[in-house]
Amino acid sequence: DVLATLTVADTGNGPVLLYPLRRSTHRHPFFRIPRSDEVFYLFDILRTTAPDPAAVQAQVAANRALYEQAKDMDGSRYCIGTIPFTQRDWKEHYGPTWLLFVAAKLAYDPQNVLTPGQGIFSY
Repeated sequence: DVLATLTVADTGNGPVLLYPLRRSTHRHPFFRIPRSDEVFYLFDILRTTAPDPAAVQAQVAANRALYEQAKDMDGSRYCIGTIPFTQRDWKEHYGPTWLLFVAAKLAYDPQNVLTPGQGIFSY
């Protein structure tokens, strides 16, 4: 649905990525993939915009809307980009692996050096 409606204004002449991937080749527990079919798709719009605060804010809001649409279809987010995430968003993103993720963070980054500004953890 999204591809059919994209315009240059939506992408800023940036590329649109659409890669088929195999579920069986992605075994890392923290890489979120759909629960359904063997083949799933990485879809990304590498947007650019003018350095105008209103344009940037509009694009971030549009990115969030696309994310919510993808989430409603069992999609997830590759965690780079402009969508601000709350701790609740992160918990939802990691789903049943959240506690394992928290345990890994405590074990491998006890000083909380990595990602302190992402809002993932409350400490």
